[in-house]
Amino acid sequence: SSKIVKGVLVLSNRQVINQDYQVQNKGNAEKTLLIEHPVNPGWTLVEDKDSPKPIETTESVYRFEGKVSAGKQSLLTVRQQMVQAQEVAIFPTDVTTLTSYCKNGEIDQKVRDAIAKAIDLMNAVADCEYKIREKQLKIGEITSDQDRTRQNMKTVSPSIPYYQRLQTKLNDQETQLEQLNKDIDALRADRDAKRSALDSYLRELNVN
Repeated sequence: SSKIVKGVLVLSNRQVINQDYQVQNKGNAEKTLLIEHPVNPGWTLVEDKDSPKPIETTESVYRFEGKVSAGKQSLLTVRQQMVQAQEVAIFPTDVTTLTSYCKNGEIDQKVRDAIAKAIDLMNAVADCEYKIREKQLKIGEITSDQDRTRQNMKTVSPSIPYYQRLQTKLNDQETQLEQLNKDIDALRADRDAKRSALDSYLRELNVN
């Protein structure tokens, strides 16, 4: 089974083992059947209408009682289960892992849908961060080029056209840098808003 509790994916895997006890009464009178079944650490009895209930439980055994009619056979099936739970915080789990959960047919569809929405929100944040890094790299490239340009300007006379072209280039680059920094500020604000939306979604996300 699967569910989400406050943004944490909870996966439960249930294993069931059956043990059959078959007894034949060859006598002419009804007999009382008493069976002891060992207690297995980590396993519990399956409690449903089809499973027998023990008359006594100790640290080491379950005791079951039944009746066997004369000349008849009796079958007692003891069912035990082990439930293993795994908890995974949706954030900061990577998108690749979350996508694998979305493709897992054993996970409830509504849980997979909720994870898919979280992935969309996480991708929106990642997209902003990618664009920020791109613009930061561009700033680094321009800044390095400006350093080289300034070094070149030291070797030529300010009165020649080449010097003026270099100065124009620097001015144009300063304009680019201003715009890039404005773009980064806008992207950071957009990223923070998207991250806040993701946090709010996960904080209130409960799917049973």
